[in-house]
Amino acid sequence: MKNRTLIIIASILLALAVAIVLAVAFVLLTGSKSTENPGDDQLIPTGGLFPSGFDTTETTSISSSEGELVVNDFLHNGETVADPVNPGNYVLAGDIGYCLADGTCPQGADSERFSISFDQQKQFFTVILLKEPLNESRLAAETFLIERLGVSREELCLLNAYVGIPYWINDRFADGTVGFSACPQSVKLP
Repeated sequence: MKNRTLIIIASILLALAVAIVLAVAFVLLTGSKSTENPGDDQLIPTGGLFPSGFDTTETTSISSSEGELVVNDFLHNGETVADPVNPGNYVLAGDIGYCLADGTCPQGADSERFSISFDQQKQFFTVILLKEPLNESRLAAETFLIERLGVSREELCLLNAYVGIPYWINDRFADGTVGFSACPQSVKLP
């Protein structure tokens, strides 16, 4: 009788945990805000804004919302770093979020306005905006991705991506993805 009670309790707890994970994933992936960004049709100039020290003709394919998207090989460009603790994860810009036991703190391209990481298995980009004004940080991150991936601003909308803002930067926009500025579901930022 005790074993059956334990199994029932464990099943209920497992079901609750799955429901919570699904709810959080739904909120993160769908985003709750939807506004147009009038006047947001300009990019920060791309010429050399984030010098990369490489010219590549190598390409790779990544999954997008419309199938495969051919992009520049951003993983082997001498600037993107592999996350040594999480195989298959890469940091394109900003730091990795922690330092290693030997005291080194791996980081991708230098950036104080944003960090960008890529999960190769899930084919998913995570862009975190780290500085106000938020719209300038988002445009800088977009420009960085356009240069590194060799895609258009409109093609950014095809990427499997989360563009977020930590609550300690701005709690008003910290509850979901704000999207890339040219995308239909993006949130207008100050």
